[in-house]
Amino acid sequence: MAEGLIQVLERYDNYDMPLNIGFEEDISIKELAEKIKNLIEYSGEIIWDLNFPNGQMKKLLNCSRMKKYNIKINQTSLDEGLIKTINWYRKYGKNRI
Repeated sequence: MAEGLIQVLERYDNYDMPLNIGFEEDISIKELAEKIKNLIEYSGEIIWDLNFPNGQMKKLLNCSRMKKYNIKINQTSLDEGLIKTINWYRKYGKNRI
């Protein structure tokens, strides 16, 4: 992210328009929860409270301005990022998983 911000400061000159920095990948909260469940080898059930609204169905960033200004950042896959986060939490977190 820091690398992307440096590129933004060097290249982006349209200060009136926000700039999304992302990978244009989308995943639902359910898919993400299942992915985390599998990575931490949790054998329990995920319980969804259906009394609450589903929320926003798509959370995909529009990164067209990022592409227009040739801003590129090194990509870490979602799985790799989750594994790194889980490992960090297992090492340093209060309630280790």
